[in-house]
Amino acid sequence: AESERSRDIDRVVLIAPAVRLFSFLKEDAAKVRARAPVAMFVGDDDEFCDVAEAEALAHTIGASLEVLPQSDHYFLRSRRKLAERVVPSLLS
Repeated sequence: AESERSRDIDRVVLIAPAVRLFSFLKEDAAKVRARAPVAMFVGDDDEFCDVAEAEALAHTIGASLEVLPQSDHYFLRSRRKLAERVVPSLLS
């Protein structure tokens, strides 16, 4: 059943993963890496995930990483800019 579900995963997008609040386990990274391409987006002023933490997580799970300048965890002033980056990664 798990292998059938994994075939349904076409791609994964992580937006501002809160690595300071949640543990992303290395043993789970292989599962993510094997299922689908992963794109990750963070702000350079994210209070729950700084750029170094995002880079480490992206490396662990084999994700591409885009850091949006002048953006916090909630992308309050840059939601449109975030959407312009995320939508193409969902459609590719």
